[in-house]
Amino acid sequence: MNELWTTGHIVELNEMLKGRETRTALQRQILEFCPASSLICFTLNIAGPVKVSALISEAFYAGCAAIEEALKMAGLPAESREEEYPYGYEAYYVISEEEQSAEDIKRLMCIIEEEHELGRLFDIDVIRSDGSKVSRTELGMEERRCLICEKAAAICARARAHTVGELQSRTAEMITDYLRENLSPETVSRMSYISMMNEVAVTPKPGLVDLANNGSHRDMTPDLFEKSAAAIKDYFGKCFECGRRLADTAPEEIITHIRPLGVEAEKKMYEATGGVNTHKGAIFSLGIICAAWGCAGGFDVKKIMETSGRIASPIADEKGLRGIAGGARTQAASGFESVEKLSLPAYKLATLLGFDVNTAAVYALIKLIAGITDTNMIARGGHESAAEMKASADDVAKHFETGMKEMRRPGGGDMDYIITRTGEDFMKDVSALDEAFIAKNVSPGGSADLLMITLFFIMIEGLGK
Repeated sequence: MNELWTTGHIVELNEMLKGRETRTALQRQILEFCPASSLICFTLNIAGPVKVSALISEAFYAGCAAIEEALKMAGLPAESREEEYPYGYEAYYVISEEEQSAEDIKRLMCIIEEEHELGRLFDIDVIRSDGSKVSRTELGMEERRCLICEKAAAICARARAHTVGELQSRTAEMITDYLRENLSPETVSRMSYISMMNEVAVTPKPGLVDLANNGSHRDMTPDLFEKSAAAIKDYFGKCFECGRRLADTAPEEIITHIRPLGVEAEKKMYEATGGVNTHKGAIFSLGIICAAWGCAGGFDVKKIMETSGRIASPIADEKGLRGIAGGARTQAASGFESVEKLSLPAYKLATLLGFDVNTAAVYALIKLIAGITDTNMIARGGHESAAEMKASADDVAKHFETGMKEMRRPGGGDMDYIITRTGEDFMKDVSALDEAFIAKNVSPGGSADLLMITLFFIMIEGLGK
């Protein structure tokens, strides 16, 4: 699966051991605070050293939703809390034993583990008020089955019957299969948040806020972007749901329905940032894309782009922007043609050639800066400075590309590449370009928004595959 979905903190053994101690202590604390209650502790069975990632989080939220729905259907009110640690996700539900016995609650949870599409990834413990766990065996139930074969999971684990890679691949397959069939506004919101934060994390970015510096922005930091992204993320799920609800109407009519949502999101952004414009472009462009995704359905990025163009077309018409290069409205009305023709191909080529995600994203950004008329650059530095920086970005891109010499395979067919220029060389050039942008106080904010959109589309394609 794509790195944007699966990368995360690599957990060390000491962290895992400490995590178990922390979990046991928290369980004891909850039961002491809530006597005469049963406690549900929900975690995930995830193979490998990465326990927290965008993809894994979707399995966790799906499990939480299943547990909460089961408790609601059984008429069992519960106090709940969720925790995210580097070593994994945890959720806790406290239920009075006057409402239901721990054994009956365990039977209810076992149904989820057996029947939910992701149930084999779920580990739902039920703990009595005295601290003892209700086991499957004491209820006369079978042991858990292996992810890959139908043998008992404990037997396969002891024998190491399957490699970590096989278990990871099966886990990713299960989660993506589930998401394809159960795509929710909440998932779209989380994907949008991840894309916004991944854009900030891409480093270096000429003139933009990244993990190395704040670029040409004295009023912005990565922390401020995180606050902003968290404040507005639910807006994107609302746009998706709006597009899905209006899928049978003309896409051109959808813009009037999402405009009020955008106004509300912009207000939340300014409240979270103290009046700083961190994500106005994302609210506009990514909001349209999410509505288009809901309207178009599926995972065909080309179709989502085309639908985005139709949703945005009334804005382009009313502003008289047809045929004018640059600007968020024109980019949207074109169906994000710059992403389709510049940044997506650049990103995919770089990853195909073995460069990491960050290098691929930087390359995609440089292609955008060099290839579009970024109105943010013009607004901050004027036409002359913008043209100079655009030409410099083009030089950096071409310098990197000279190291990708195309070679035909014997007998023709697909291209092979001989890489004669490293990612480190490229990063040095981009860092120098960053200094030049900062010196001229120029910021390619429009290109940054298109990079964020590129990363969002990569995630959609990852689900589709």
